[in-house]
Amino acid sequence: MATILITGGSGLVGRQLTAQLSASGHDVRLLSRSVDAHSYMWDPRKGYLDEKALEGVDAIIHLAGENIGAHPWTKERRRSIRDSRVLGLEVIRMALERRGQHLPTLVSASAVGYYGNDTSDRCYVETDPPSNDFLSQVCVDWEAAAMAFQAIGTRVVILRTGLVLSRHGGVLPLLQRLAGLGLLCPLGSGHQGMPWIHLDDLCLQYMKAVEEQHLEGVFNAVAPELHTNRSFSATLASTLHRPFFLPPLPAFVLRLLMGERATLLLEGCQVSAKKMTDAGYIARYPTLRQALEAEKKL
Repeated sequence: MATILITGGSGLVGRQLTAQLSASGHDVRLLSRSVDAHSYMWDPRKGYLDEKALEGVDAIIHLAGENIGAHPWTKERRRSIRDSRVLGLEVIRMALERRGQHLPTLVSASAVGYYGNDTSDRCYVETDPPSNDFLSQVCVDWEAAAMAFQAIGTRVVILRTGLVLSRHGGVLPLLQRLAGLGLLCPLGSGHQGMPWIHLDDLCLQYMKAVEEQHLEGVFNAVAPELHTNRSFSATLASTLHRPFFLPPLPAFVLRLLMGERATLLLEGCQVSAKKMTDAGYIARYPTLRQALEAEKKL
């Protein structure tokens, strides 16, 4: 079994992934900006890392990153969104170089926002180029910081993740409440792609990336079934046996309410799961209906 260091372990994905890795017999360590009995201290903005966390580590899983939708995208907030994902990787890599330590494996999060907005029928694959908007460029910098580990002999896997579905966090609980009240509706055109993945599948893909040494490079971490915003919302309403009849919420209303952050809801594209499937991963929740049925609040 491996010794695995996780950044961002207190988030939705990190909590479940830590539990699953531990249950599988792995020794899991956490990096945190607050000290407790179960974690090591770090502060990427100050360039600080408790290097004891690196001793004997076989793999690092990088999940750290500030919530992109929590606050308006001021200039300072944009910098913080980017730096919270990139600086931690740079601090870890420099510490490894300073120690002369070989890290066998790095698995880093990224996002399907890499591909930008496209409401056509095109389905994006890992070799497609990035867009040129803010979130795409964050992903480009994020992935470049991860790929820099290859220069020190580390196997690097990057998971470009879609919307993560869990009743325990993320956006799904809010959507479930809206659907339960009969208030769910398409956003903007409703034609924007909504790549998604169940939390269980995402954690299993992280485990696969750590454990299977032949895997390397970028993979889309999404479910195989494609959906638009409209079809996603209709399926959610159907699983809760609620009506879905309201007209679309106009894009300009969302932009007035949220500013640039409205792009998180109004833009998207279709993303292919084929590469991960070809690597042997069989989705536990391949269809949206299966995933949503599993996440009904008990």
